[in-house]
Amino acid sequence: MFRYDEGQIEIPDTEIEAFKTMLTFIYAKHFNGLDANNLLDVLKAADKYNITGLVKECADFCANVSIQKLPNVFVSFQEARFLNVEALHWADEQCRQNDIECSANNRRKMLGQALFNIRFPLIPKEDFTKSVVSTDVLTMEEVISVYQHYSHPNLSDAPGLFPLKFPTHRRNKSEGTIEMEIEKLSEFAVEEVESQRLSDAVEIGRFSWKILAKIKTKNESTAEKWLGFFLYNTGSVKENWSFKSSATLRIVSQKKGTEDLIGKFNDDIFKDLTGFGFHNFISFAELLDPSKGFYNKDEDKVKLAIDVVVDEPKMEKIISDPNKSNGTLSMEIEKLSEFVREIIWSERKSETVTYVKGMPWKILAEIETKNESTEKWLGFYLLCYTSEKDGNWSRKCSATFRIVSQKSDVEDLKKEFNRAVFNNKVLSRGWTNFISFAELMDPSKGLYNNDEDKVKLAIDFACDSELLDPNQGFYNKDEDKVKLAIDVIMYEPKIEKFISDPNKSNGTLSMEIEKLSEFAREIIWSERRSEAIHIKGMPWKILAEIRTKNENTEKWLGFFLLCDDSEKDGNWSRKCSATLRIVSQKNAVGDFKKEFGEKVFNNKTNDWGFTHFISFCGINGPKQRVVQQRRGQSHLGH
Repeated sequence: MFRYDEGQIEIPDTEIEAFKTMLTFIYAKHFNGLDANNLLDVLKAADKYNITGLVKECADFCANVSIQKLPNVFVSFQEARFLNVEALHWADEQCRQNDIECSANNRRKMLGQALFNIRFPLIPKEDFTKSVVSTDVLTMEEVISVYQHYSHPNLSDAPGLFPLKFPTHRRNKSEGTIEMEIEKLSEFAVEEVESQRLSDAVEIGRFSWKILAKIKTKNESTAEKWLGFFLYNTGSVKENWSFKSSATLRIVSQKKGTEDLIGKFNDDIFKDLTGFGFHNFISFAELLDPSKGFYNKDEDKVKLAIDVVVDEPKMEKIISDPNKSNGTLSMEIEKLSEFVREIIWSERKSETVTYVKGMPWKILAEIETKNESTEKWLGFYLLCYTSEKDGNWSRKCSATFRIVSQKSDVEDLKKEFNRAVFNNKVLSRGWTNFISFAELMDPSKGLYNNDEDKVKLAIDFACDSELLDPNQGFYNKDEDKVKLAIDVIMYEPKIEKFISDPNKSNGTLSMEIEKLSEFAREIIWSERRSEAIHIKGMPWKILAEIRTKNENTEKWLGFFLLCDDSEKDGNWSRKCSATLRIVSQKNAVGDFKKEFGEKVFNNKTNDWGFTHFISFCGINGPKQRVVQQRRGQSHLGH
């Protein structure tokens, strides 16, 4: 540690103005001194002293200024902003400042050993080829070693391979701990509901984080006050960017022999969400009880802490088959005995996301109670893992929930629901009290792996589509219409009777149903037909009908390929395969398709298709238990 009386302290390898700009950012949280001339020096200083927030601001500054106003040092900067490849461009700038040619040898000379700290293997192959190989800064052997890594990332220094000299680890996560002491806790506890305290900010994962503590109540009918405890993101997240944050929220024990009181979550935080946590972490009556071990009565204070893990920001690229209508989710809850000791509404989510009907889905497991009892239960839910909370969307799903057996002679524990509606107000459905933890952790039940202290959950589910939902992308709401199409392949007829081109064996029928909302209100068996086209000598049409399912009042679109021939008594036959499509009205959504293969049409069966192709609109199915708004977003202010 430096003493105040030891004279001047030298800060090597950092320009004075850049250092001043960095200090201004640290202490005043503004950076008016940042410009195109000192950008590199500030970035270098921020990286050297691990000021991740300032690194981000330098990157954003570059992204928001036209390339003509910046040195060529930042060509391709945006693609490599998290890979330290900006060092290559820093070398170019150093060459210019020293009035020497930006040659491969000079770049390597300027970089020195730092060249081998650049994570070239993590740069996308196309960007590496375009932005790195073309500079000739790497030798041919080094270039080949990187391409070998792209093809065989798990091989290292194998015989016949060029040795890879560059690091391959990702700086894809940042970790840190935020701490806050709430002093004069007894006074804070009697303040109005929604009163709050904020900690100082801590830079974690390129963003600034705080602890947010609030006065909450459990419901409107009670005056008992609770501590709301949240991880708060103080910075704005740019459009289409997201990052995943996992956090362990702790009230730190003040007593030996007493464990910290813990709650955990793992959530993606999008631009419209400022924080996650627990509305009712602990009641103030319990928190202020010295016997619990959390309250320092002598100093009238409590200590809060949050351990945070943040992934690097990433662009959301949702690649989804719009026709995929079912999927299976699975998750292992490890260290189950530790999970069960956490507070109510602590949660675990499955790591992977499965896209079904264009929406992301996960398993959500929570700690729950039953009828105000202290006994803990497993809450088990299917979660639509989306930030589209304000969008007018809905999906209707059926699901089978399973706790997977750990014994060969024990079956999975199952519960299921049918055709429950998910929308912007109801993101999750399932069971608040699926099984008590006492029963779940009983090894004789066969569901708990006692040796590894874990349990496995799974959900098999399927989602319907709804034709009149504009967000599905098939219904043109402005013109109140939908477009149907059938792609037909015809096989040789048994008895030849050609009315048109005898060589025509395939074709596409299309039809627009206009005033669709009116058609949907008509009675069952009402229909619409397209104009006919001739294939293999027979006239073919699209047939659309109003149908129902299992005597339910909900209406469905029946969608058929119809051979509309008048000679019903004639001895004719055609064998066809067809793809029936509802044509997408959105660029990002594919057509909704179903198909059949080699069906025989004749005078007795002149249509084939689907009685329940898609429902017209959502009608709520049986009521299911819904996750209430006990956790989730929290904003500053009232």
